[in-house]
Amino acid sequence: FGLFWLRMPYNEQTLKDRASFIYFMMIFWPLDVCFVAILSFLVERRIIDKERESRSFRVSSYYLAKCVSETPLKIILPTISYTLVYWLGSLNRNFFIFLGMLAFFLMVVLVAESIGLLL
Repeated sequence: FGLFWLRMPYNEQTLKDRASFIYFMMIFWPLDVCFVAILSFLVERRIIDKERESRSFRVSSYYLAKCVSETPLKIILPTISYTLVYWLGSLNRNFFIFLGMLAFFLMVVLVAESIGLLL
């Protein structure tokens, strides 16, 4: 994806390109994480139902364990992708703006995972 926005000049003519980059990144990773969460629950549903019938654990403990165990992976992969594409596209050379956008991006990804598990 970094090749699509490779070395964009920092001027007003590339404003739409920058907006498309932000839109793409804010849609691609959250939707990917959300659908993976939905599909993983469908695969694990039979096991969850069996464990609930035997009263081994509650749904809340499954939800918490799932979120905690998958959070590192859900943070590392989007961070690597976002970092590469951000600097390839030359969005903004200010490191603090990059960190702010990365933090917001990761919050959106984690919320999307939670919504996927909730659904």
